[in-house]
Amino acid sequence: MGRGGSGVVGPLGPVSSGDKKRRDRQMGLGTPYDILICGHFHQLAMLPSKIINGSLKGFDEYAYGLGFPPEPPAQASWLTHPTKGVTVQVPVFCSEEEDAEDNYSQWVSWQREELEYGGSGSKSAQFKASN
Repeated sequence: MGRGGSGVVGPLGPVSSGDKKRRDRQMGLGTPYDILICGHFHQLAMLPSKIINGSLKGFDEYAYGLGFPPEPPAQASWLTHPTKGVTVQVPVFCSEEEDAEDNYSQWVSWQREELEYGGSGSKSAQFKASN
């Protein structure tokens, strides 16, 4: 796609330059495209005419060396309609399994309480939500 990606515009400079060259070429060949999809820059960007995929690794020495700001591991996800093109763009944030488990356990948990009925020795379980 292009080299670079440091500076004020980050990966958008080389990606936009490469996109322009490729769009012009493909138009000349009679096979234009609507959206450029690329990766490699370790930063997620989902724009109307370009989708730059993020990194499953997240922030690493490559991104650090190019001066990119830290970014969580993420991948691009989108829905494409046959006639309307891309209609929905949603980032998928990827994290380690234990992080995801911690997030869910804090969201909803159920506590079990055992209840004894009137001294008869019979017990019943009751669950109540807590957050």
